[in-house]
Amino acid sequence: MKCLLLTQISILLLIFSCKQSQKRTFQEKINTNQLSLWNDTPQRDRINDFLLAVIDSSKSTYVPIKDRIAVFDFDGTVGCEKPMYMEVIVAMEQLCKLASKDSSLLKKALYKAACDKDFKYINAHVYEAILQAFLCYNQETYLDSVSSTTANSLHSRFNVPYSKMYYAPMLELINYLKKNNFDVYIVSGSEEGFLRAYGEDYLYIERKKTIGSTVSLSYKLEPNNISKFIREKQYLSPKADGSGKAELIRNRIGKQPIFAFGNTMGDYEMLTYSGSSPYTNLELILIHDDSLEYVYHDYELEEKAKSNNWVSINMKDNFKIIFPFKKY
Repeated sequence: MKCLLLTQISILLLIFSCKQSQKRTFQEKINTNQLSLWNDTPQRDRINDFLLAVIDSSKSTYVPIKDRIAVFDFDGTVGCEKPMYMEVIVAMEQLCKLASKDSSLLKKALYKAACDKDFKYINAHVYEAILQAFLCYNQETYLDSVSSTTANSLHSRFNVPYSKMYYAPMLELINYLKKNNFDVYIVSGSEEGFLRAYGEDYLYIERKKTIGSTVSLSYKLEPNNISKFIREKQYLSPKADGSGKAELIRNRIGKQPIFAFGNTMGDYEMLTYSGSSPYTNLELILIHDDSLEYVYHDYELEEKAKSNNWVSINMKDNFKIIFPFKKY
């Protein structure tokens, strides 16, 4: 009788040990890929808890690998958008180059503002600047220009190339999700060509996983059998902003995200689309409250985040560093 009792206890201990071992296995996976550039905050815990929930196949919160879709806004969420969007900096430099070759262009307000770095004027004519700068250029030429400009032009405040003007903790988070078998997409109002070049060059995001506002292109086959796509002076509809983000995610990815990260009301529909997933999901917003970068708020979105139980990530408390360079 005593031997039987000892055997039963041993079996129970073995079962308990196996369960604990399985639990540790998942926890160790999370810890191995921890967010080292993030402070130890409740917000970081929410991210880790979410990942622990979706990768553990023994839990009801488990999400199959094929359905692990994450979407990030770019401007102000992954990359710095002050004092001007990076895609606009590329356009301004091109407009100024054109004016340097033809001084008569300086009589036009758009070209003069670009050369004078008149951000106020350009901000009121953003789409015109983007479309005019590379009008009738081959799209691949535009992508090459994005790579060249972001690698060589310096940010007006931080004096480093735009290639380094992304948020290091956000790139770490993107890679963290990838390691846990997420398909990660950049979904931004910026021109898709810009996102493809910048994402591939610096964020390790494949071109096919960027969704942006699309400039209309016309196909042309050159006599030497080279195909070109020539930029026109219009955008395709919808732009990747507001409800257009949700529509493009549905049309391009074909699946509903379970993780979304944004920073303005332009991301609201993307966040709600993720939040309505039948799977376990997590939505986050980035709050710019650190003067080491720029301090600005979208108070409407911050209120929406509270009412929807989204995670508000304020830079000052959550980021150990902001950019991938040391001095700022």
